[in-house]
Amino acid sequence: MAGKFKVIFDGFETLEQAQAFANWYIHSGEQDSSLYMEESSDIEFVGVSNSFADEETREITLPVNLYKK
Repeated sequence: MAGKFKVIFDGFETLEQAQAFANWYIHSGEQDSSLYMEESSDIEFVGVSNSFADEETREITLPVNLYKK
């Protein structure tokens, strides 16, 4: 194995939003985020529509789309 890759979710506006998403992902990432995010932050849903891979830095960035309440 040549090394690890890092996946970055980019675009949260506040620490509260980012932490709520991280907590949801850790505990129930296989389920829809809308219910958890709506209860834990000021957004209803987090969507990701594309990704950007950089083999040099070994990072994959997923820009998030935030759907506000």
